[in-house]
Amino acid sequence: MSVYDRAAASYERVGPPFFSYFGRRVVDLVGIPEGSRVLDVACGAGAVLLAAVEQAGPRGGVVGVDRAGAMVDRARGEITHR
Repeated sequence: MSVYDRAAASYERVGPPFFSYFGRRVVDLVGIPEGSRVLDVACGAGAVLLAAVEQAGPRGGVVGVDRAGAMVDRARGEITHR
């Protein structure tokens, strides 16, 4: 189990929530058009991934991959709850 797998449960819940801020900024700067297909490599808990899902909209497709399965599970859970 990697350090990121162990950290997944509390990732961004401890300390300042800067990952979601910078994830949103990255997506804003890239300018993902609605309907886009996006691949987020090393998606972690989904900071960029979640912002990309919102930006791509229901006609788009967003896929996130990460070596740490627990991080992917966390990102999947965040998307499911939205």
